[in-house]
Parts: sequence; structure tokens; C-alpha cells
Amino acid sequence: MTTIHNIPPEVLKTIFEHATTYVDKEKCQELADRVISVCQRWKTVGLETPALWATIYVTLDYDHSDYGFIQTSLARSGHHKLDINLWILHSHLPSNGSVESWISKVMELLLPHMKRWKSLYMYVSLSDLAAIATASWTGTAVALQALQIESSGADQGIPDVCSFSLPATFSAPNLRLYSLQSMDCVEVQDAINMPKAFPALRILRICRRTFKWIDTMEMMQLLHHLPSLQLLSLDGPMLDQEDPDPADAIENPPCLRALRELEFTFVGAYDVATSLRAFDAPLLEKLTIGGCHSEDLSEGLMRIEAQLARFPSLHILNHGHNHYNGEQTFSMKQTCTCFSTFRQFDLGDVSLLDVLSCLAKEQPEGWYLPTLTSLELRSGREHATSYVGLLRDLVEARQGAQLATGEASATRHPLALEEITVHAWCDISEEERSWFKERLQTFKWDPDLSEDRQMPSSVAMCCAPARK
Repeated sequence: MTTIHNIPPEVLKTIFEHATTYVDKEKCQELADRVISVCQRWKTVGLETPALWATIYVTLDYDHSDYGFIQTSLARSGHHKLDINLWILHSHLPSNGSVESWISKVMELLLPHMKRWKSLYMYVSLSDLAAIATASWTGTAVALQALQIESSGADQGIPDVCSFSLPATFSAPNLRLYSLQSMDCVEVQDAINMPKAFPALRILRICRRTFKWIDTMEMMQLLHHLPSLQLLSLDGPMLDQEDPDPADAIENPPCLRALRELEFTFVGAYDVATSLRAFDAPLLEKLTIGGCHSEDLSEGLMRIEAQLARFPSLHILNHGHNHYNGEQTFSMKQTCTCFSTFRQFDLGDVSLLDVLSCLAKEQPEGWYLPTLTSLELRSGREHATSYVGLLRDLVEARQGAQLATGEASATRHPLALEEITVHAWCDISEEERSWFKERLQTFKWDPDLSEDRQMPSSVAMCCAPARK
């Protein structure tokens, strides 16, 4: 029988390496310390396992600044790529300059190992601190794949007007993710240098106010020079000084040729329309809108709808946060009307009664989502008994309409539903289950929903491609 003391060193080393992927980053130091404290054999193997020391998680505040841990980790991690997490938690810079000296000391330790940086996350209380931390970045971070800098100052109502900019002498040719959150102002030159510094960038997440010195068109013109950009996430209103007439076409808008996903958070429908109007993206497939406020929503949705035809590949809508300041934003009717050409919908924070009521009967303007074939419901606060009847009505209505005409029309008569999946925290009777199975190709009712019953409901819908 093999005991733990007989495990070969190379196997033990692999176990330690895998263990680092199962603990939170702030627990990696504790994991390493525990491993080498078990016995002399584990200590020997642990000290020869670079991955065990390659996560550096440091909090800098008035009471804590562990330089010794950084030095130890850098030495023991050898040539392994580094995952760096810096939390700089001062809300104000002290007059004695201690914050600057602490940050400078940490950077002095990390900069010689820049070529080993794989990911770097920095959380600061003010943009000023990020500027101090990055001022000395010189060189090429060849292994860096993710750079995320987040400031909490603006969220706490603290004036944060620092102009932050990465040095022009810093580059990361293999960077895939660049995220700047709650950074009030970034220098013009930082955006201009971005394509040169990050030529492989695929994911960009920024607050719109990060580049508040340019309008949306100018911002897209800068992003046009990122040839590999696949996901663009914008947080906050667009800040354009003028509200353009949606009927005015833009000549030769910048083209984001690789863009496949576009995300908006805490915006208005006007902001979404303004952004869509400002660029082309022939491969754009997915539009995510979260936290959209309801001001002038009807007019804003009309403006969005007017732009959608310019994106021939766009067919997925993700609307995960359907409330803003306690009010519902998109109704099911508005969603179906504005995004009628889409084939996939992932909608969160919705009323399943509202969803099924809209889909189960023909409206004066016709059937909503007439090519709907698949439906997946996740029941949160709503009890299944409140909507099972509507679900039956939906199946019968769609089947009946198709049988009456012999085929589905893109404008009037819907396709029959093929698949329904329901995740709920209660079950239905065998009679009800049999009824659905007889009429659908696939029916699943999962009564073991593990989420809190107070969570909002959600729905995922798939439609067949429209007939030409």
C-alpha cells in the first residue's frame, strides 16, 4: 500500500501546483507556508515548487506592508510566471510621503522581474496612486496577458481628477486583457499609444469617463487601430456633448474588424444607440446591456433598432440586469420589438409571467419571436404554479398556429416549440410532465434549483434563423 510518505517527489510537486489553482489568491501565501510546515520532506519539495510561490498578493496600508513576503516569493518562484495582486488602500495621501515610498519600494522589487509578469491586478483608492505605481514602468512585459487597474475614489465620492497614463516606454506585446475601472481621466497619449503598446489586445474594459476628453466617434477611431480587439466593455454614459440625429449617417465610420462582443453597463438607451452609430463591426455577434436606465427608453430603443441592420452578424442579446434604481427597464414587449431579428436571448431579472404572456398569444402587430424553438426558464422568486398554465398555453398556441397554416411565416405564424427546460425549486405532477413530453421533442423540469429563492428569474431563448 502506498502511503503519503511514499509519494514520489515529482508527484507531490504536481499536487502542490494543482493546489494553487483551487485556493483564492489571497490564500496562496498561507497555502505555501502550510505546505512547508508539514514535514521536512514536504518543505524540501515545496521550496523546489516555483508555482507555489508565484502568486504575490500584497496589501499596502498604514498597518501592513510585507516586503519580506514579496522578496521571498520572487526568489522561490524561480523563472515561473507571476500573478501579482496589489491592494493600495489609502483614501488620502499623507503629507509625509510614506505612501509614495511604500509603493516605490514594492515596484523596486517587482520591476526587475517584469518579464515574468503574467497578470497584474491593482486596486487603489485614488488614480494618483496608480500613477505613482506605474510611473517607473519601463521595458517590455513579454509574458503579461492581463492588466487590470481599478480605483475606488470616484465610487466613494472622492474627487479624482488625476490624469493617469502608462509610460510610453512600457509595452506588453502579448497582452490580451486591459481593464481600467473607475479611472476618471486617462491622458490622450495613453490611448494613442495603446495599439503600439498592446498589439495583441483582445479584451478592453473601461469606464466611458476614462476617456472623457474625446467623444464616442473619436474613441472608436482610436480603438480601430487594435486589430485583434474582440470584446469591448463600456461602463457609464457616453458623455457626448451633442445628441446626434440618428438619421444622419456617418461617412466612413471606423471599423473594428475583429470585434465580436460589445458590453454596456449603467447607460441609457440613447448611449447605446450613440455608440452603435459610431463604428462598423462586420463580425459583431453579441450585445450585452446591463443596468440600462429607463429615461426616454422608448425613443432610445427606436434609435437602437435603427442601427442594428448595420451589423449583419449581430444575433445575441444578453440583458442581465433589468432594473435600474428599483425600476424595470426593458419590458418583454420592448425587447421582442427592438431586437426582433436576434436569434438568441439571455435575459436576467425578468418576470416569467411577463415573458410567457407576451409569447403565448398573437399580438395586434403579430407574434413575438415567431421563430422561437427553445426556451430555458430559471425560476427565482416566482413559484412554478404561477406560470405552468401559461407555459402550456404557449406550447398549444404555437403548435396550433403552425397546424392551421401548415408552415411558419416570418411575419405572422410561429414555429412550434421544440425544447423547454425549467429550473425551479418545486416540482410538477407526473400528469403535467407527461403533457409536455408528448408535445415537445425535449422537456426537462429540474426541481433542484440550488440558488436562493429570492434571486430574480431569468430566461434563455433560442430562435431558428429567419426564412428568406
